[in-house]
Amino acid sequence: MKPALLILGLLPLLSAPADQPSQQASPDRIAALETRIEKLEKQLAPLLQQQAYLNQARKEPTRARQRILADNDRYTRDQLRTIETLYNQASLDWTSPEAKQILQTLQTRFPKANRTGCARLRHALQLNGNKNIDQLHQIIQHHSNSYFPDGVHIESFARFALNLEYRKAGNTTAAEKQIQALRQNHPHAIDHQGRLLLDHLDDLEAILPSP
Repeated sequence: MKPALLILGLLPLLSAPADQPSQQASPDRIAALETRIEKLEKQLAPLLQQQAYLNQARKEPTRARQRILADNDRYTRDQLRTIETLYNQASLDWTSPEAKQILQTLQTRFPKANRTGCARLRHALQLNGNKNIDQLHQIIQHHSNSYFPDGVHIESFARFALNLEYRKAGNTTAAEKQIQALRQNHPHAIDHQGRLLLDHLDDLEAILPSP
């Protein structure tokens, strides 16, 4: 329910019938009104916070474009074309030996490129177990400001993937640590469909409950 609709629905709570409108409200009625207002604020707070996250989420594609353009200050046009060509070649099959070799080239020659962060995450998501966990931690450490062009934040998506990997391993503490970091650092992070990553938590809990 939208906050505005909820406010309209709860407004009757704030209006009590007055037997004698001209008389000053009694302390008891004032206290009752304050209680109703406090209840309303508590009901609205989560919705207002969610709306704030959604407002920030809509800006993620713009932040992504800004990050991509920032590489123009670090690399030449020829280098940027090379980076994009390598990325596209690796994307044909992230599990292939060729993709692994391309990743090594990107990390060696263009370690700070936005696309390098994208490539490393794409590759990491094809891995399982400890290999995946190790790669995701490295991505968080070295590519915290990278974005996919559609606005997906690399570090945030890596943290969400880590949460899933730790859940599968039964490490509840480590899994929750990633979600706490996501809530603190980038609660408005989105997936490739534009949905808040944090909105997936209930779905994840239903499919893979915490031990």
